[in-house]
Amino acid sequence: GQLGDLDKLLRNERVGRWRFNTLRADSEAFIAISDEIYDELRAEGVPKEHIHFMPNSVNTDVFHPVTTAEQQAMRQKLGIPLDKPVVVYIGRLVPEKGLDLLLDAWAAVQSQAHLLIIGKGELDGMIRERVQKDYVGSVEVLGPKMNVVEYLQAADIWTLPSRTEGLPLSLLE
Repeated sequence: GQLGDLDKLLRNERVGRWRFNTLRADSEAFIAISDEIYDELRAEGVPKEHIHFMPNSVNTDVFHPVTTAEQQAMRQKLGIPLDKPVVVYIGRLVPEKGLDLLLDAWAAVQSQAHLLIIGKGELDGMIRERVQKDYVGSVEVLGPKMNVVEYLQAADIWTLPSRTEGLPLSLLE
C-alpha cells in the first residue's frame, strides 16, 4: 500500500525504479509476509516462483498469557499501577499508527485506566507534550523497550489504533 516499502521506493521514479529493477534481476527470492505484499511484487513483475510466503511469527514459549498473580508481580516489578486496568501500545510513534486517535479517545477513560506507550519515532515529542498537557498520571510514554513481553503480560488490554497495517508483529505478540 501507500505506506509500504515498495511504494516508498517506487515514488522516486528514476532512482527507485532502477533500484527495484536491479533487485528484481539480481535476487533469487523475495519474501512476502502478507497477500498484499505478494500481490504488489507480482504487479511489479517479480515471477511467482521467486516469491516465498512467510508470515510474521512469534515464539509462543516467550509470548503467552500469564496468571493474575504473575501479572500482578510483573506490574510490581515494572512499577505499573496495581489498582487500575492497564492498556499498552507497543510500536513506532509515527502518524500511520493513529496515536492521535488513541489520545483523543483516552479522555473518556483516563480516570479509570492507565496507558503505557512504548516505542520511538517522529511523533515522540508531540506525544510527550500532549501527555504532559492533558494526561499526567494516566499515560506514560516509556520510549523503546527490549522487554516488551513483560509489558504485554502486565497489561489487561493491548491496543493498536493504526490507520493502516499489514500483519503487525505486535498483534501476534
